[in-house]
Amino acid sequence: MVEFGIYEGKKDLLDLGVKTSLDKIYIANHQRAILDMLYDYLTEVGIIAEIDNASFEYLKNKKSAVEMLNKSELILKYLNKEQITVYYEWLKKEKERFVLWN
Repeated sequence: MVEFGIYEGKKDLLDLGVKTSLDKIYIANHQRAILDMLYDYLTEVGIIAEIDNASFEYLKNKKSAVEMLNKSELILKYLNKEQITVYYEWLKKEKERFVLWN
């Protein structure tokens, strides 16, 4: 699996007993899925829902969360002023939850 990415996962699903007639199935890892949802919420909705506490709830450890949050900064250049404000509010809350791993 590629960190922060999408990978071809048909074999993984077949190994789990999931049957499909599709030639390829693409699967996002948790970091990528969270980042995709973050971008969509910021640009389409204007608020962040359903991914509050995502780094603690879905990622395995603090290191994975820190890596994902660092990657999240890449979207800033695509956001307007209001979206950036919402992003930083979300980022602050995510970082505050790091104490849960200690």
